[in-house]
Amino acid sequence: MASSSWADKVSDPKLLGEGERRFWNEIEPILRELIDELKTSQKIETVFTFSESERLVRTMKKLDEIGYAHNALIHIFEGEKFQEFLGRSSEFGITENKLIYMYIACAVTVEVLSTELFKVRLLFHMKNVDFSVSHFNSTLKDAAPNSWRRLAPFLDNDFRNALAHGTWAVIDKKIVLFKDAKLLPPSDSESEMTLDRFMLRIKNQNVLYQCLNYVLWQKIKSGLLLS
Repeated sequence: MASSSWADKVSDPKLLGEGERRFWNEIEPILRELIDELKTSQKIETVFTFSESERLVRTMKKLDEIGYAHNALIHIFEGEKFQEFLGRSSEFGITENKLIYMYIACAVTVEVLSTELFKVRLLFHMKNVDFSVSHFNSTLKDAAPNSWRRLAPFLDNDFRNALAHGTWAVIDKKIVLFKDAKLLPPSDSESEMTLDRFMLRIKNQNVLYQCLNYVLWQKIKSGLLLS
């Protein structure tokens, strides 16, 4: 696959905010170590057909498009824009509460896709492994045990599972995550968060995904993933 294909829409870490850049700086060396360990254990695929490359690009594209929609909704809430937007859209039945839930729905989609496409993107580059996304954790643990131990804490699986399984609710203007379908009160302080904290956790998973794209692009461009 041509290196230009991998460069499309790869985030530049220089454009990130301060908190996002700190998170990026934590995970980038871990992801580089992970790719190196997979390469050493001969678990990295280095040759792809054009059709395989195209399928990957199209699979990733949906997150880009939903991300644009997510960012557009964020900007609506800024300053005077919010009241102006509500004034113009009220005739279509859009209320403040509905707009907030539109944002939350979009944000949940971004988080789940960021987490799952991180797994898809990494598995796509591997060989001689189980390609089931649902078995990602055990696959990586077996294929790259050293770097997996360092990476695992950064995959916010409890957050992703609650959002994907619907075991969450908006209570007193906070997002509350539940462990399972019994919907018992959360015991973990991280399971109850303000909207700002909710947005940060979503952004971190997206940064993790974008950082993987960047690391792969850099390694392919430099020839380190070539046979």
